Amino acid sequence: MVREFSSHRELLLVLDSSAEIRSLVREVVGSDFAVAEAGDGLEAIAVARELRPRVAVIDHHAPFVSGVDVAAEIRGIVDHCILMSSTWLTAEELIRAGNPSVLPKPFRIAALRKAVGVPSVATVR
Repeated sequence: MVREFSSHRELLLVLDSSAEIRSLVREVVGSDFAVAEAGDGLEAIAVARELRPRVAVIDHHAPFVSGVDVAAEIRGIVDHCILMSSTWLTAEELIRAGNPSVLPKPFRIAALRKAVGVPSVATVR
């Protein structure tokens, strides 16, 4: 688990079992957010409780605890949840997760930046 905190930037939590996806999210938003990482749902819940991030980017298919259940568990801690998913989410899943934003996977970098509230940069595709 990578835990980074800067009092000068808001904190974003990224949950994905893929280190490559976590690294990509960190690279894309790291100049705007301090980034904490989790590789599974249990770890993400623990990190969210400890660090209280403003934004969470959560893989729907997270190991141990699904992304939907993670989003539901941290709903009162995190201001904004974004579920990444390569499959359709049911209405029941979205309601249980607290109606988070959904980012289709694979995603475009500009879509990730928009989802987390970072202005797009013309040179980033």
